Amino acid sequence: MNPAPPTFESFEDAKKTMKDHVLSLCNTYSNSIKQVLPTLKKSIVEPKVLDADKQIFNQLYDEGNDHLHNLIQLKIELNNTTPETPYLILEISAEVLANTVHYLNNLTSTIEATTLYAN
Repeated sequence: MNPAPPTFESFEDAKKTMKDHVLSLCNTYSNSIKQVLPTLKKSIVEPKVLDADKQIFNQLYDEGNDHLHNLIQLKIELNNTTPETPYLILEISAEVLANTVHYLNNLTSTIEATTLYAN
């Protein structure tokens, strides 16, 4: 059985709760990306890794840095929202988080497709 949806005392309370959840997700996803970036970087410079795999690891590394940058920017924007911009920020939040989740979800399968993983 699913838990009951949250209730809010006011629209402001709902906005604050949503903002807090998005900030929490930003932190969680940022930490996940920060954990994997050093390994990707090592794989790029490892002489035993095939050039084709190095390209994949480099692409994943660059994309991870891009997502990390977007998450940091989103946190900054969320902390500087004005009454005129909350919906725009929520729309941007949804896109940034969706793209980051897509990256994180595909990370393992992309790495598993390399010859390094197969050996």
